[in-house]
Amino acid sequence: MLKKLLATVVAVTAFATLKADNMLENPTFKGIDKALPPPWSLTSPDAKFKLEENGITLYTDDGKHSTLTYHLTNIVKEGIPYVFSCNYKAAKDTTTQAYVEAVTFDGKNRRWHAPTAGILNAGTNWQKRKFIFVRPPQTTSIYLAVRSIDGTPITFNELTVRPAKIREQLGGYWTLEDLETPPDDKSIIIAGGQAAYLTNLKVEPGKNYLLSYKAKGLTPTGTDNPFHEITTKTMPAVTGGATFNDVPNKMQPKFLKLRIPESFQGDKLTVIFETKSKGKVLYYDFEYKEYIPDPMDNWKVFFNEPFYRDIIFNSNDTGRIAGEIVATAPAASARVRLEGVGTAYPMLENGKGKFFIPAKNLKPGKYQMDCRLFDAQGNELKRFAKTIRTAKPGKYETIAQPNGYFTINGKPFFPITQWDMKFGGIEEALYAKARFGVNSTFMHLKQDEESNLERLDRLHKYGIKAIIVSGCASSTAPATLKAFENATKKRITPKIIEHPATLGYFLIDEPLWGGKPHAPIAASNEIMKDIDPYHPTWVNAAPRNEVEDLIPYAEACDIYGCDIYPVPYPNNHSGIDDKGLTSVGKYCLRMDETVFGRKPIWMALQGFAWKGLKPTPVEEHIYPTLVEQRFMAYDAMLNKCTGYGLWGTHYAKSLQFHNVMYNVTTEMAKLSTVFVKGKQLDDVKTDNKNVRVAQILLGCKRYYFILNLTEQEQTVNFTLESLDQQLYILPETTQFIKPVNEKVSLKLTSFQVVVAGTHKLPKPICKITKPNKKFGNEADIIKKLLDEQAKKTSNLKPYTGNAKWIWAQETADVAAGIALVAKTFQVDDPQQGAMLKLAVDDYSTIYVNGKQLTEKTSGWSLLVDFDLKPYLVKGTNVILIKAEDGGSLPCGVLGELYVAGKLVTQTDSSWLAAPSTTKEPIPGMDAIKTFKPAYVIAPFGEGAWGTNVSENK
Repeated sequence: MLKKLLATVVAVTAFATLKADNMLENPTFKGIDKALPPPWSLTSPDAKFKLEENGITLYTDDGKHSTLTYHLTNIVKEGIPYVFSCNYKAAKDTTTQAYVEAVTFDGKNRRWHAPTAGILNAGTNWQKRKFIFVRPPQTTSIYLAVRSIDGTPITFNELTVRPAKIREQLGGYWTLEDLETPPDDKSIIIAGGQAAYLTNLKVEPGKNYLLSYKAKGLTPTGTDNPFHEITTKTMPAVTGGATFNDVPNKMQPKFLKLRIPESFQGDKLTVIFETKSKGKVLYYDFEYKEYIPDPMDNWKVFFNEPFYRDIIFNSNDTGRIAGEIVATAPAASARVRLEGVGTAYPMLENGKGKFFIPAKNLKPGKYQMDCRLFDAQGNELKRFAKTIRTAKPGKYETIAQPNGYFTINGKPFFPITQWDMKFGGIEEALYAKARFGVNSTFMHLKQDEESNLERLDRLHKYGIKAIIVSGCASSTAPATLKAFENATKKRITPKIIEHPATLGYFLIDEPLWGGKPHAPIAASNEIMKDIDPYHPTWVNAAPRNEVEDLIPYAEACDIYGCDIYPVPYPNNHSGIDDKGLTSVGKYCLRMDETVFGRKPIWMALQGFAWKGLKPTPVEEHIYPTLVEQRFMAYDAMLNKCTGYGLWGTHYAKSLQFHNVMYNVTTEMAKLSTVFVKGKQLDDVKTDNKNVRVAQILLGCKRYYFILNLTEQEQTVNFTLESLDQQLYILPETTQFIKPVNEKVSLKLTSFQVVVAGTHKLPKPICKITKPNKKFGNEADIIKKLLDEQAKKTSNLKPYTGNAKWIWAQETADVAAGIALVAKTFQVDDPQQGAMLKLAVDDYSTIYVNGKQLTEKTSGWSLLVDFDLKPYLVKGTNVILIKAEDGGSLPCGVLGELYVAGKLVTQTDSSWLAAPSTTKEPIPGMDAIKTFKPAYVIAPFGEGAWGTNVSENK
């Protein structure tokens, strides 16, 4: 019936040009003398009007509003999108409104809906007002209104209401007003500032629906960051409908979980998609279906003995397996059976049940646990399968404790991590960073063990540990998992596992936001436990998505956390309502919720300026100040974070910010023993909600952390019971706070943090590298290295070519995969030379006509120039690049080839590629002819790399 009704209003064809007449009667007001005929009416008693050519001027003489309305109740149909538009101008600068308002009644409550009733600025030039509206269910009255708010004469003309351009999809209708024509009739392109309405989605009260789609940016974002902000909301509002997300110029799956309340009135829903960046985003592959949440999905089985990684080490062997079951009614009992060991039969009370199984002297190996839950009648409800491992004694055992911190062979460890260590290959840089408290960094393994061990030795010399990027399998297909296992074993050898600098493994970054399923990550984590039971795995999330959707990813690793970079603020990198500095602590608590308080939370905080991610003038870069950097650090550490990390430090060019950054890492190192060994108590009550006073008890020593949570100056008063001694202001001890009758009064500047204690700070939990006269002052080292880098980069310019990122298709989704990439080219006169410009993510070896070049590429962000003249022959020449991924996808080869100074080819599908292994010999020309066309991962400007590639001037 609805389709027939719609067909009478407008022809429903994809992108048909609709020429529906204006549905308003007499919109030009011709023939009107003194009174306005229905359905036009002036609804304010002081309103006056004057007829104009094709329009009307509204005004009053007393400064009150003048409002003109038109009743649409008998004109517009429920669920069908319409367009209202008009032009307006004022006699002088003022404000106006032009909107549609609906009144609904559900039998109990009357509600007014006017989402388009915002205040508009009106000037003396014509402006256009246009929006889409939909009549809500249970509407008793709906009308349009135009208004002069303060009585200033405002002229309106071309008032129009007409059916919107629409397209059928998913049982509802897309509005296509002002949208660019998409590539097909199943997708939508929404430019910045535009919105697309998906109306008439069928729903039923009390049910849940999954609306999934894919999104991909099509143009530059027009902002400091490489992500297009995209939002959704629903009319009426339902749980799960309002989302804040973003997408790069690369496909990402997205979804909405819509929960329709029992009280929902009607059977239709509208979803509004908006692009908030200045670019364009393609939305496609839409699917809409009902889903039925299973309460049993929230049932869990946790081990407490062993607490960490489900692995029994000599140091934590209690002689039994103990744990707890969390399951709501109707679960009443359980049977927990550990293969070949024993069985327990716990009863559940108030949704919980504890169990233990004697397990003394278990031999090293795997033991399968089968847990079955039953209702009161003995009917089986659900099964859990878990694996308990018993490990042989390891040379270095890194084990998480219940407080969220690790011990290494029993010694506590507090991580201060730089994800990508700037100047990490320079020994004096390692020394300087270690002196500043940095004790861990990421490491991409190369294919040769000797090189990897040398790098680990260099880190260990200065007490820095490596988080090795292991990557993970791309699917759970047996062949894929086996390939991941074999490749990992080749790179992560026993010598690397037993090296004192090995800290753990990084599996994947932001998988849910990037559309990666959790099952391959979990399977890869199990493989990593078999390969190396002694070191943890880490997954980092984006500051997006909901807790329930993040939980499966948190379960697939040993360390969880997310990145959050809110400076300058407010900053939409935060996906929650809080867009400021305090979003850091909120995200830490969110991550802790995803792991049920049972795993370490390592955060990636801001170590860069957003504009510094692109080739932009340094003076435009906005870095966190010392006050902001300290606040974010303490806001994290006092909200369940157990690992302080910084991402993006390799992009930081400002010496001032490096000083800020290392001031804070030094301070974190000084506080490390308090964080690791202390017990955080309930906050001290204050008279100011904008000031937090956290406290940590370490033995008999108390440490207080006083945080101004706002950008404004704050005064706070609080009482420290049973304490009337002076407090040291830390980490230095030259100033004091003196309570008076146990009371403290402080004035705090914007986001100021004051650390105070009854005692001086204990020594850092990790030893700090001793001063070395050979290198000199660590701050001077950083300055020198930054100056040297500035000289080098002054000779660079942004790459703007049309090359494509390519690889061998067989290994494009394989972490640590290897590709052979080849290209033949002609040279008439070798003396005229040839040059290859090349960037590789991550490593490469280059051969020309079978001869190896000694020079190497320098990562993916710089096209390095290679002089090929010494290797050329007259006639046919061949370039062969052996490219290696460092363990964390994506991978790619980007390049250009010049012969006699002219560009002859760029990397694209005309190049050839084949998968390879570590020890496979370099193929000859006959073998290269069997290569397949190279797989294009992304054109330049898209993918993870964006436009962040430079070349020599």
